Amino acid sequence: MTDLRRFPILPLLVGGLLGFIGGYFAAGGGRPAAAPAAPTPAGDAAGGQIAELQGAKTNAIEVALHRALGRLRTHLEDDSPPVRKSQAGR
Repeated sequence: MTDLRRFPILPLLVGGLLGFIGGYFAAGGGRPAAAPAAPTPAGDAAGGQIAELQGAKTNAIEVALHRALGRLRTHLEDDSPPVRKSQAGR
């Protein structure tokens, strides 16, 4: 108890320091605000942008993209040689 009486300001300083550190990180850590978004290149276009260009519904484009990505994923994960459509029915 005698140690705390010698340094009565120490708990106050520790609490203030912890509060400052918490506020600093809660406010973003001093990082600058995000830069404004640049126009997306054609390869990075969203489903809504593609739908607008094609004159189609956004959901239809997103479903088509989802299916195409699924086919690509299975193709890339598959170790067997590619099969042509003419050979697939045999």
